[in-house]
Amino acid sequence: MRAGFRAGRPKEVAATLLQVDASRQLANRGGELGYVLQVETLFEGDLFVSYGQIFLEELAAWDAGPELEMHFAGQTNGLCGVAAPQRICLLTGLHTGWVRLTVELHDVPPAVAEQWEDVVEASFTPTASPLQLIGLMANESYALPLPAGASLRARYCAIGMDAARDGSRSEGDPVLDRYLLQLWPAPPTPDTVLRRHSRTAAYWHDFARNLPNQAEQAARQTEVRLSCQRGLGAPAIES
Repeated sequence: MRAGFRAGRPKEVAATLLQVDASRQLANRGGELGYVLQVETLFEGDLFVSYGQIFLEELAAWDAGPELEMHFAGQTNGLCGVAAPQRICLLTGLHTGWVRLTVELHDVPPAVAEQWEDVVEASFTPTASPLQLIGLMANESYALPLPAGASLRARYCAIGMDAARDGSRSEGDPVLDRYLLQLWPAPPTPDTVLRRHSRTAAYWHDFARNLPNQAEQAARQTEVRLSCQRGLGAPAIES
């Protein structure tokens, strides 16, 4: 449950055009020489998190989030969860406080910079726009304009997860961990781990891979609900 939710203003950062060399143009656009890649920075700054969780989600979904396990059911990676509807769940090393985050919208897949220690990808299709960027139990959100109904590939990059693990950071303190979320149009494909360095990321990848799939989790939740109803003497309602 998130306390004191209110919509905040998004970072208003002008789109930046990046000129790339001919070899990258060939790789990304099949030889369309002279093409200029466009990158729009949707958010850049510190974001408050609790329990190491960030959400990019539809506004209507913010107050009824599923359990953490439901975000990662059936996935290979445990940092960028897209298994639950209407949202992306991002995990951080920091437990509580301010993390440094950048969110970018690209028109083609960007290169993976060497600085990032842990890198994962997953596919996500928002059904509404804008989406709200918010940390768990945070007081402020940021509206990010993403194309509704378009399949997007999400790449989540991290550095410093072990240094920040289970720690806290107040506003203005030295940055412990940094994160980058890059999004671009792409057909849905299975999630994957591109780079793994930290013990924290390894822990969450193992967590995700050992979860039951969505159907199994839904069946377990139904059984728990029916058991509670029977224990309270209420008639069991099959769904």
